[in-house]
Amino acid sequence: MFDYKMIAAFPVLAIYKIYKNRDLLKKFSKTQIIGITLSYLAAISLAFVSIYYFGNWIAGFALNSIIRFIISTAVILSSLLISISILNKVLEKLTNGVLPKQ
Repeated sequence: MFDYKMIAAFPVLAIYKIYKNRDLLKKFSKTQIIGITLSYLAAISLAFVSIYYFGNWIAGFALNSIIRFIISTAVILSSLLISISILNKVLEKLTNGVLPKQ
């Protein structure tokens, strides 16, 4: 039941964020908006793939559950850090420095 609530909450949150930043979105052309959307999807996909596949592969070598948890946490944090830094650089180039907001 909780999964359905989370699935329903995601589009509502996305629409709220778009509505909240509508004046910022008016500054961009349609191709920039498409590029921004694709950049976010690519960053999410990169983080998901690296966490799911690389994290499970590297954590599979650990026999102790505490070490496995530490490795999984390190993989999650490093994957998010790498994907966010790449996303910020791409967004800065796409939007001529308007995004990401500091």
